[in-house]
Amino acid sequence: MALRARFLDLAIKFLIKHQHKHLIAFGYPRLAVVPSEHIGLAVAAAGLYEADEIALIKRLAASHDLSETLCLDIGANIGNHACALRSSFAGIIAFEPNPPVAALLRANLLLNGYGDVTVHQVGLAEVDAELPFSVAEAGNDGSGAFAAGGRVTLPVRNGDAFLAAHAPHLDPDNRRIGFIKCDVQGFERQVFMGLRRTLEAHRPLVMFESEGRAEGEASWDALRSAGYAHLTRIRSRGDDKGKLAREWARLRGGSHCWLEPIAAIPDGHCNLLVSTERLDV
Repeated sequence: MALRARFLDLAIKFLIKHQHKHLIAFGYPRLAVVPSEHIGLAVAAAGLYEADEIALIKRLAASHDLSETLCLDIGANIGNHACALRSSFAGIIAFEPNPPVAALLRANLLLNGYGDVTVHQVGLAEVDAELPFSVAEAGNDGSGAFAAGGRVTLPVRNGDAFLAAHAPHLDPDNRRIGFIKCDVQGFERQVFMGLRRTLEAHRPLVMFESEGRAEGEASWDALRSAGYAHLTRIRSRGDDKGKLAREWARLRGGSHCWLEPIAAIPDGHCNLLVSTERLDV
């Protein structure tokens, strides 16, 4: 048992040494993580969580001239996306209500020198409230959600009113929000309903997570009511295959993301992008 533990320790040290060179070459941000947690494990292994998706967002920001606009990161978690995307926007406003996760978010912004990224430790919703919050999946802090039976109570605030009070510099003609990333574990519709005036005024590209058709359609209905008309799915190599076949496809052809216009919310989990005008994909 002791020999096995020693062998694993040496193997990990060897991998970390070579991984460091890989991360420097790719210019990934420095991220403090909990190594036993889902995103932490991914960052420890690959240097960045959802790196292909982040590369896609960077391409979108460049192709749609969003470098002078602001990004809202709603459900910012530990700052994986905020740190990786900071250079693609004029600024980022991050929302993360879960206290221990928000602490890591602030630490990661400090590690990377991003003192200009604003962090608000609240959730966004349609109405102001104090709601039960819990982590649905042990070992995955990203599964934290507002739901009945939560062990703690955390604040949510109407997005339009909160931005008016805490980000009065926002202006669709001068300091425009150009992109919104929203990953809040099924709470997306409430977020979009509370941001309706902001969405109508700024017309940002909006990326959100859909856990299934019912949840996705509710979010899409809220966005359509704010003037959005075009629905696009973020695809990745092998995402239509089983787990083993998917990984084999990525080993053979590499892993990357692309955009696919769709007419309706698909079944199952996926990431979606919506716009007021047709995207050039």
